[in-house]
Amino acid sequence: MRIHVGRLIDGTGAAASADQVITVENGVIRDIRDAREAKTFADPARRCLDWSRYTVLPGLVDAHCHLFMSGTADPEVRHRQLAADFEEIRQAIAGHLARAAAHGVVAVRDGGDYGGHALRYKTEEAPAIPAGMTVRAAGRPFGRRGATGV
Repeated sequence: MRIHVGRLIDGTGAAASADQVITVENGVIRDIRDAREAKTFADPARRCLDWSRYTVLPGLVDAHCHLFMSGTADPEVRHRQLAADFEEIRQAIAGHLARAAAHGVVAVRDGGDYGGHALRYKTEEAPAIPAGMTVRAAGRPFGRRGATGV
């Protein structure tokens, strides 16, 4: 399959490239060429998606998150989240992973939580993790209470 993109950010720090064709075979990027050059070896039988109006970039990585928390500063909500059991937390984690995947996140690194809920979710709910997403979870924190951020 080929994908004709308007702009390509390759993640190397180089400037974005305009008007590129990405060739994907068996889920692996095999070739990236300027669209003018790609037309010279075009195979009419090979499907080409027209994403020429879009910018494409590598999948995003959230290198520090807490999947069981909502991110709110509301102390009452935070207290409820910290006291919640795994069943309640499980639903929150599933929602957070689904939203992350919908926004291009392909990997998350959970920094841990008081009950080890994110690690338990990763272990017990693996089929529920969005396809292609990698989840790393630290488990329970160690050290003095309050010194780890949870």
